[in-house]
Amino acid sequence: MKKIILGAAVFSISIGFFANLMAAVAPMPKVAAVPVPIQASAWSFNAELLYFQPTTSNGLKYSNILIYDALTGSTYYTNAGIDDPDHHFGVSLGAAYHIANTNNDIALQYTHLNINDSNFITKRESPGMPEPLHIHITGKADFDYDAVDLMFRHRINVDRRLVLHAAAGLRYACIYSDIVGLITTRFFDRSEYYTDNYKTTSNFSGIGPRLTFDGNYDLTHGFGIIARMGGSLLGGSIDSKFSQSIDLWNGSSWKHIRDYSIKNKSRAHVVPEVDAHLGVNYAHHFANSSSVIVNIGWRIIHYFNVIEEVTLASEPSNDDILKPQDLSFSGPFLGVTYSL
Repeated sequence: MKKIILGAAVFSISIGFFANLMAAVAPMPKVAAVPVPIQASAWSFNAELLYFQPTTSNGLKYSNILIYDALTGSTYYTNAGIDDPDHHFGVSLGAAYHIANTNNDIALQYTHLNINDSNFITKRESPGMPEPLHIHITGKADFDYDAVDLMFRHRINVDRRLVLHAAAGLRYACIYSDIVGLITTRFFDRSEYYTDNYKTTSNFSGIGPRLTFDGNYDLTHGFGIIARMGGSLLGGSIDSKFSQSIDLWNGSSWKHIRDYSIKNKSRAHVVPEVDAHLGVNYAHHFANSSSVIVNIGWRIIHYFNVIEEVTLASEPSNDDILKPQDLSFSGPFLGVTYSL
């Protein structure tokens, strides 16, 4: 939620910055904005390199740890997670067809992210435990994200520096998450140890309407400022599963202790999405009317209740349920657009 507020604030600040620049550098004429149609049809193609960090509303929790209090004789569970996930590369590819004698175009965009993150915790000794322990916890989070946007855009030339685009269309998105945890507990003075495996998978796919609004303000010598804000409402299906398996090594052989699982079958699900970016660009126009634009900036994509995870506050039981969680991707991007 903090990142959504930050994204909205960044977009609002950018619009205010546009207004201040126009007032100081090139005041807007006091006339209504009149679109200037493109006389000939044209194509443009773009490619973006993304460097995004994943976050979820529960902090990427992948396992829990058993804590024993010798003073009270009680036990309780606490979650372990990836506190600072790494950034990972992704790509976004698109094409747009500009309709002749109009300010309209049709754009198709595909975005793909594949994220693999891991972390570990090692506790040499736990205070209050009846015997010295060595606890080693490893976790891994995998996310596969694919999105396809089909948009119908309208361009408004506000003045010689500011160009706005309003767009409406459809988004299809598929998001798969796989979060795994492994706890190894070893007694220092024994040859035996326990392994405790956790695994949570969640899969959502859906399609729905999408709206975007973006602006491009030309500063000077081809440099400009870009900003965009968008949102989607996706209807589709979601399913998820949590499983736990505990095994004991007694020094000579393995003994299986228990299995436990929770499963949510596929069902209808609605997911809202918001996104925003802010950056700068440089445009170079060639003599043959073609052009190249280089964009660089920061972007956030946030999906509400798009994955399901189990957050254990006690020993796993039939009372546990898989709860919806938000998922965000954010970070810098670098893009190139070539127009024919």
